[in-house]
Amino acid sequence: MVQRGDATNSKVLHPMAALQPSFRDAQKKNYTVEKEHAGNSYIHFTLEGSDSFGSIQTLFSTDQIPNTTFAQVALFVDVEQKGPRIDPYHKVSSLHYQLLARPKIPKTVVICIKDIIGHVAVLSNVSGVFGIDTETISVAIVHHLRHQVD
Repeated sequence: MVQRGDATNSKVLHPMAALQPSFRDAQKKNYTVEKEHAGNSYIHFTLEGSDSFGSIQTLFSTDQIPNTTFAQVALFVDVEQKGPRIDPYHKVSSLHYQLLARPKIPKTVVICIKDIIGHVAVLSNVSGVFGIDTETISVAIVHHLRHQVD
């Protein structure tokens, strides 16, 4: 048993992270934190096996986990709606659009950048658009377009 002050079999891990303003993926796509360039921060990624969307708030790495970069991501979430669910993009699935929201109090997660699938385009909708009484965002999955034109 290691007691306080006994360092014979213990290693002290220093809580230090190196912040990064951006990174480039294998396809040479640039990703940044939202404060630097909002458009390059909007991402499609996997979280626990499911597709998720959000904006990169912080990029960082740590010596404790070498050769790995992490992203703190503010999640885009399903729109809370009263009554029947309104989905303006349901009938046009080929557009790859989703109607989501940015919570007033951000919900954030930390992911490994290898879980990022690609960029998304985001259009902000004011309250009242589509008959929904709250601000929403239209998220378009655009990274699939590259494969169709190659």
